[in-house]
Order: sequence, then structure tokens, then C-alpha cells
Amino acid sequence: MDKIDKTSMQKMIEAWKPLEQSKEAIPIGEYVDNVIENPKLAALAHARLYDMIVSHGVEWKEDNEGERKPSYNFFNNAIYGLEDTLENLVNIIDSGGRLLPIRKRVIMLMGPVGGGKSTIASMLKKGIGAYSRTEEGAIFAIKDCPIHEDPLHALPEEMRKHMRDTHDIYIEGDLCPACKFKLDNDFNGDFRQFEVNQVYFGEQERKGIGTFAPSDVKSQDIAELIGSINLS
Repeated sequence: MDKIDKTSMQKMIEAWKPLEQSKEAIPIGEYVDNVIENPKLAALAHARLYDMIVSHGVEWKEDNEGERKPSYNFFNNAIYGLEDTLENLVNIIDSGGRLLPIRKRVIMLMGPVGGGKSTIASMLKKGIGAYSRTEEGAIFAIKDCPIHEDPLHALPEEMRKHMRDTHDIYIEGDLCPACKFKLDNDFNGDFRQFEVNQVYFGEQERKGIGTFAPSDVKSQDIAELIGSINLS
């Protein structure tokens, strides 16, 4: 048995290929054309997370009272007895993807030890990382940007308005300081000089997925994670 396992593992090692971290860069104008053709490329975080969950399939089942409830295959074989909780969580994510105000709130999972909180969070992080490696969940960023900036952030305001009014594509956010400096000083304000390439989310690489570990679980201030309250 050990010999068989080692042989199988050796074949996997020999067949393994490193993941290409980015495809050949394309001009930002070509990327904008791709977004118009496929608006999902411009989806914000909530929408991408929701699309990832439903991409695994949704089944509708009747509960004890005869009401039809969704069952998300993404959570199958890992989470049990939390159907209502998972439905509420996915509804919140879906609402955020529709640009409703709830998307600005922090989602906090609360419950007893062993209630599945960490499992749910871990599944979502691994799921969105794997989804970003698929054609359906492809994500693109400005080439060489230290924070992997959304390319649409480089568009001037009048073009953003056109994208929203004509193509129903919403753009939220501005260029990071590094890209803004490059635009003003290296490109002389010509955003068309930016190039775009594909990126992949991963928790270990700190791309698109963050992790916060408290220095002291007993005295850690939550403001370090979500910010302090501005009473003004």
C-alpha cells in the first residue's frame, strides 16, 4: 500500500506545473472593451463572492413547513444544520453585489465554539481564490501595481459616467498613490499607457484575501480591524 501511494504521489509531482501568475499584458483600452462585452469583469467584491457560491449550484428544497429554501452546494459536506444562517449570509452577500447600502457593513460571524464560524470563513477564502483561477471568475489589475489596482479606476470621470449610463457598469474607487504618481509623472496624465494583466487571489500571497491575527486575544482592540468610531 505504501508503495502504491508513493508511486501515485511521484506521478503528481512529475506532472505538477507552477501556476502562471499573469497572462500577457494588454492595453487598458482593450480591457475596457472586454469589460463592456463581459460586465462581470467589473464586478465588485460582494458580487464576485456571490457568483463564486452559486457557481457550485443551488438546489431548492422544502422545509418542514412546506416553504422552498435554497441549499447552496458550495457548503455541502462541510457545514450541517445551519441552512437558515447560510441563507441569510448569502442573501447579505447578494444584496451587497446589487450595490445596496448593506454592502458597507462589516459581516461578523458570532456563535459558540465549534459552531462553524472559522470553517465558513476558510471556505469562502479558499473558494474565491480557486474561483479567480477560472475563466468565469477571472480578475485583472493594473500591471506592476503594488496593490493590484482595478484598471477601471484609471478612467476619467466622464468615461465612468458613460460606462454607468450607457453600459450599466458601476465603477467605485480611485487610483492608489503609486499608480496616481505614475499617471501624473511618467504618463503625463495619459491613462491609456497603463497595461493590464490577470491576477489570482490567494490568502498566502496576500492577494485579494487578508488575514488578521490578534496579538492578544484578551486585550485586542477591535478598532485595529474595523477602525474606530467617528462621532462627527
